[in-house]
Amino acid sequence: MVARSILREMGMSALLLKTAEMMKCRTAYAERQGPVIRVFSPSIAESDHFYDQLEAWRYEDAMNPHKRALDRIALSAEQIKRKMKDLVFSWSPGSGRMVGYHADPELDEHFLFAMNESTLGWRNLAGLHPHTELLGVSGALISGIVSLLGSFYLKHINFVAVGLETLEKINVPMSLTIWETRAELLESLAAFTGEDINSLSTVLDRIIVSPGNVRFFASAQTPYVPMLIRVSDEQLLRPVSSIFSNPIRGIRALLEFESPELEATIRKPRERWMKDELDAMFSGNRYRVVSQPVVLKHSGVALTDIDAAVLDTTCGCLALFQLKWQDFGTTDVRRQRSQARNFTTSVDEWSKRVKTWIGNYGITELARSLQLPAKISSFRMFAIGRQSAHFSSIGYVSSDTDLAFSTWPQFVRLRFQVGPVEHVLDKLHAALLNERDTAVKVTVIPHEITVGDQRILFQNYWYGFDEEEIGSGVPDRGYFDAESKSTS
Repeated sequence: MVARSILREMGMSALLLKTAEMMKCRTAYAERQGPVIRVFSPSIAESDHFYDQLEAWRYEDAMNPHKRALDRIALSAEQIKRKMKDLVFSWSPGSGRMVGYHADPELDEHFLFAMNESTLGWRNLAGLHPHTELLGVSGALISGIVSLLGSFYLKHINFVAVGLETLEKINVPMSLTIWETRAELLESLAAFTGEDINSLSTVLDRIIVSPGNVRFFASAQTPYVPMLIRVSDEQLLRPVSSIFSNPIRGIRALLEFESPELEATIRKPRERWMKDELDAMFSGNRYRVVSQPVVLKHSGVALTDIDAAVLDTTCGCLALFQLKWQDFGTTDVRRQRSQARNFTTSVDEWSKRVKTWIGNYGITELARSLQLPAKISSFRMFAIGRQSAHFSSIGYVSSDTDLAFSTWPQFVRLRFQVGPVEHVLDKLHAALLNERDTAVKVTVIPHEITVGDQRILFQNYWYGFDEEEIGSGVPDRGYFDAESKSTS
């Protein structure tokens, strides 16, 4: 109870500090109404605030039909629960009864498969390319070990849940807690992967958090629950709650903090990575994609660049892309506003310069610069942010009404939904503009706290949304489901 009370007080402190920052930036306001201080944001519920946060769910819902073949590989929830009931047992270390369980290769395979998709999503959100080298360890190997650890944790949570239903007098906190020596963990990982112990030990050095990392956590703006915590020279604590956030983003942020030179290394392949994914969505004889980014020059001086371009040869429509991969994971209000301003300003300037260049030199010269032999009849412009792209709710609006903004998941979703219709690029452009101007139906969830003798009502910080409108999009991770459909 004491620990819970301390955590609650710390949470309220963090909430009030963030509210103070929002008020300084004039994105939140407060007024006294009798005995209550009412805190509200006039713009927090604008539609664009929800698009980028909800797009991950929309994307999952749209893409689920394309993953049915993969779904058949996994066990059903009923099969998992039945197997676990036969394997679970109780044991006692001397105080309290805990859940134990026997091994089953089919369950191991199931939970590893269940975590693979989440791990790929974590890796992509963290912007960690599989070929990136981090102090002698590849991004692919880090992601693979994170996936394996995550499957252990997900399996453990499910076994504890089944044990709680079928066994008596179980101590749940003790059962969920995993303690293990580094040597034991390395042995388990080697048995699963077949990798060399020394290589795996190097990977663990990138994942394990120790007391020496206290400076990072003192300054971190984004919550991070590590997958592995060193509590002594030999013992590791393995928090199962780490799989409910993005551990790869935390690993990357910690590595960048401890070794600042890694930041440029991690960011270097991102735009090329994004371009390759974009090009793959326009394969086949119908489209021509520009193989490399192109710099547009005026009087011998670089004016701007085009990160990617796609020509629909059936109608002559050309799509021009500005690709942005910024990290919007921070909870710092000033940094959020700075990133939003930089994004909006830079893409507006890009659009203006491209249009100026075309006005001076013409479409035919643009085709020559892009090495496209086919005739161009029209062009559309797109600005794609990997994680966020809409910022009017925090005060930044594009001045270009013809520039189609989107996040990467939003663009991929609409590409599949539009399909192989006539005038694909025009349809995509129109769909993005339409969604930008379409409000999302939400329900405000007010919340009140008491600090000392002062009541504070947060009127519209939290909200729910209509699942039927956007699609649930919550992937099935197995028997245990702890997804939440509210945000702030």
